Amino acid sequence: MFLLKYQTPEQASEGVAKIYDHFTRKRSPVPAPLQLMSISPGLLKVFFEQITYFMNHEALSFPMLAAIRFLAAQEVCGNLHLRGTPGRRRGFLDRRPQPTKCT
Repeated sequence: MFLLKYQTPEQASEGVAKIYDHFTRKRSPVPAPLQLMSISPGLLKVFFEQITYFMNHEALSFPMLAAIRFLAAQEVCGNLHLRGTPGRRRGFLDRRPQPTKCT
């Protein structure tokens, strides 16, 4: 998969295995970007602490975080346009579709 030496769930060291266990307990595959972070166990730990913070946040639900990411991408990339979305019906996405800078 990657050319770098990362740790798969089967060969993970103790600290990395503890993080991977959050996914394997739910019978979910460990995401590839997270496995790539295992190149540096310290960086993986910091990254996973950030994920855990948002997973357990009282006010920021998963749909809210997804909406924030979408709006940030729209701001950075320009004219993102989704036809037929709830935002479109409510007038949030009234700009005409044009080629975007982020393709």
